[in-house]
Amino acid sequence: MKLYNKIMYFLMCIYIVSLPLFYDNIKIKKVPISGDIILALIIILYFIKVILFRDEKKKLVQYVSDFFHNPTTIFMFILLIMMSVSVSYAKDKSLAKKETIRFLSNILLFYIVKYDFKDKINKGIFNVFVILSMIVGIFGIVQFFTNIGLDKQFIGQYNFGVNKRIASSFGNPDTFGAFIILAIFPIIMLAIYEKNKFKKIILSLISVLLFINMILTGSRNAYLGFIIGCIILSILVSKKILIVLFGAGIPSLLIPQVRERILQIGSSTENASRIKIWKTALMMIKEHPIFGVGNGNFVSYYDDYTRKYKSLKILWHTKYPSHNSYLKVQSELGIIGIVAFFGTLVSGIINILKFVKTTDNKYYKYFYIGFLASVAAFYIMNLADNLFFVPKATTFFWLFLAICESFKFKNKVNH
Repeated sequence: MKLYNKIMYFLMCIYIVSLPLFYDNIKIKKVPISGDIILALIIILYFIKVILFRDEKKKLVQYVSDFFHNPTTIFMFILLIMMSVSVSYAKDKSLAKKETIRFLSNILLFYIVKYDFKDKINKGIFNVFVILSMIVGIFGIVQFFTNIGLDKQFIGQYNFGVNKRIASSFGNPDTFGAFIILAIFPIIMLAIYEKNKFKKIILSLISVLLFINMILTGSRNAYLGFIIGCIILSILVSKKILIVLFGAGIPSLLIPQVRERILQIGSSTENASRIKIWKTALMMIKEHPIFGVGNGNFVSYYDDYTRKYKSLKILWHTKYPSHNSYLKVQSELGIIGIVAFFGTLVSGIINILKFVKTTDNKYYKYFYIGFLASVAAFYIMNLADNLFFVPKATTFFWLFLAICESFKFKNKVNH
């Protein structure tokens, strides 16, 4: 069993690293190996263990029982059922199947992490995540000066004065910004918690590195997420944190591009195209209120609706995403889908809050206080983007939510 745990830990570390660094670009002897294949190996290995060992079969019954008595996983399962049903009436069935399988893989990963991973593996995952954050942050700085790995569409003079938006290894500045928001607050809290001076300095430097990268993404959504996260941390921990973090952020307002991007957050002119896209989603919801248009199929119906309603047309835009995760879910999966989705998110954040209040482990407590701030910010950021459906960012949300559930479950079993 020790060998099994070592292999699972190794595969999990490879999978985590693969998400931002080479998710679709792993090659062995010129054969592309997707990060999804690594996830598939993790899932297969777990079920091989269940098949081979009688004790694991007994545990499976206990785990499945708990799975269907937990609000978060119940809502996730309902959402999966709705996604699966929607394949039957989706316009683009292959796209519906692809997104449904993606969510199924998230559920299976959630299940394995919650019930199968030992505490040592979870602690190791935290450490890998911190190191990964440092690596993508360093690459982001290198990219700013060299343009290595930066798509040409993010290089050039924008109307808000920025001539470059870095994406590190994430392919898109907004996705990179979302990852930074998920990472920066837990790492800040670990830096506050850490007693070892050397580790404290390293964690503090990584926090600063991520903040600089966030500025360089030029992502209004990330800027907004950082402000929200700072406010949440001040409520959970101390107002002094808000003063310190805002004090560190105020000098960035002296940069004209940053100041202008922040001012554009509420600008109707700058958000005109997204407002039209949201109106398109609302029209889909109005015409398909119960079941939606099918999982992942907003983009498949987008052109139909812009032809039907000329005022919603955006020049040169075809098969455009909804730029709002909540409108995406409701337009694609109807009322049942959006209720299950909100149920998952609300129960998830409640579980994190309960864990923070009850755990005696200060390391985990501080990490999840920071993660709670990140999650609140991430939820708000999804009002302007489909970040819940970008694996490079959202997998970390599901992963750390599962680890939190794992700690709670093991404490319940032990007592």
